[in-house]
Amino acid sequence: MPNIIHRIGTEKTTVQQLYNAVSSIKGLTSWWTKNISGESKVGSIIQFRFSKGGPDFEVIDLTL
Repeated sequence: MPNIIHRIGTEKTTVQQLYNAVSSIKGLTSWWTKNISGESKVGSIIQFRFSKGGPDFEVIDLTL
């Protein structure tokens, strides 16, 4: 499977705020879907669920 890279633009957001939004379960549920399970630690799988299913992602790095 090819790597998929997303670029998200933000205004008036610090690097720390952006990191928190994409590196923690609390942060992810604040802007994507509320139905998320897993742990935000390297090697874990985070499951994102929507009305018709959703993807699972492996956490491979957490570097600010």
